[in-house]
Amino acid sequence: GVMLDLDGLVVRWLDTAGLGDTDDAAERRSIHAHAQEQTRRLAVSADLVLHIADATEGCPPGLIGVAQGVELRVIASKIDLLSSDSCWGSWADAGCSSMQPAAVRSLAQSVRRWLVPDEALVSDEPWRFWS
Repeated sequence: GVMLDLDGLVVRWLDTAGLGDTDDAAERRSIHAHAQEQTRRLAVSADLVLHIADATEGCPPGLIGVAQGVELRVIASKIDLLSSDSCWGSWADAGCSSMQPAAVRSLAQSVRRWLVPDEALVSDEPWRFWS
């Protein structure tokens, strides 16, 4: 994990993606099972889970059991490869492209708003981070 500044809010960001491929079916199943277990373990303690889905592949399959009881948002990636927002806007909470700096900034702003809404920033009340 890394610490990231997302629109003025520093968060601990964990990425569970990026497993390598293998030709061995048993090894592939073992790696997949380990990744799924790690993702579930981290998700239950998260304040927000982002599921990144390739926008060129369309709406992702259901995320059953990945983040039960945790706020889950779906992010459409690679939106620069599509002709319009209409391709992903019906199934994703936000879109992003590493090729479009404005889209990355917009995603950072969205994540900050999901974690700390704008109205909390202008409130005189103290913030409560842990219960």
